[in-house]
Amino acid sequence: MSNCSRCNIYFNTFYGLHQHKVKSTRHFLCQYGCNVDFTKVEDLLNHLCHLHESTFCVQCGLVFDTELDRKMHFRTSDQHQYCTPCDRHFISKSNLRQHLNSSAHRTKDVGCPFRCGAKFISRSALILHLEIGRCASGANHNTVNRFVRQFDTIHLITDPSRLITKGESSLNKNIRWIATNETWNGRAYECYLCHSQHRTLNALQRHFDSPTHQDQIYICPESRCGDRFKAFSALMQHIESEKCGVSRFRSVQNAMDSIFGHMRRLTLA
Repeated sequence: MSNCSRCNIYFNTFYGLHQHKVKSTRHFLCQYGCNVDFTKVEDLLNHLCHLHESTFCVQCGLVFDTELDRKMHFRTSDQHQYCTPCDRHFISKSNLRQHLNSSAHRTKDVGCPFRCGAKFISRSALILHLEIGRCASGANHNTVNRFVRQFDTIHLITDPSRLITKGESSLNKNIRWIATNETWNGRAYECYLCHSQHRTLNALQRHFDSPTHQDQIYICPESRCGDRFKAFSALMQHIESEKCGVSRFRSVQNAMDSIFGHMRRLTLA
């Protein structure tokens, strides 16, 4: 006879004892080749995480025959947001999608139309390059805004109510604030609009050249979304993220292709 000393129960066969340990709430048995009997579930989980680390899925509580089987589980299970090439897990589908759209998996095949030689993994990255004044051509957010104003004639992605300021289109204004030594406040160079402080004049100038103090003139074309943006690059990031699914609409795809196509043709002319 076989005896369970913990429960003080006798069984006619060892198989009966084993089945008792498998089913009993007083036993936490490792059934993956060890047959070690733990008194607490925490001890069993700790055992699985360490001794069976390469084959144990902590999230699902499953142990697989091989590490390859576990990775196949990661790839096919809806419970996991898993990147196979990188062997990395992500907490959400959006985080995994952002990773897959990053430079880790995408080549820099979007060239700057101003022929500065820079290349990017996405259109939003290209537009940001222009908006912050990194392009050798001298293009900035005003340059980008003028392109968008010129070709978004049906206001698919721009809000006409935000384009008019005292009789003049916000997108059409070419005002550029210049950082001078007069902005020094004794500690740093200060923006008189938002009072942010910058260590150098160049840093303050980059702040002035950014869309920080622009109106939220860009809108998501998805009417149920309603998100607004100060910069075209921010709208492009929103579209590329597929946050609201607007990128699947043909009208949006055509509008983006038209704007970028015209930008490339005009700068190459």
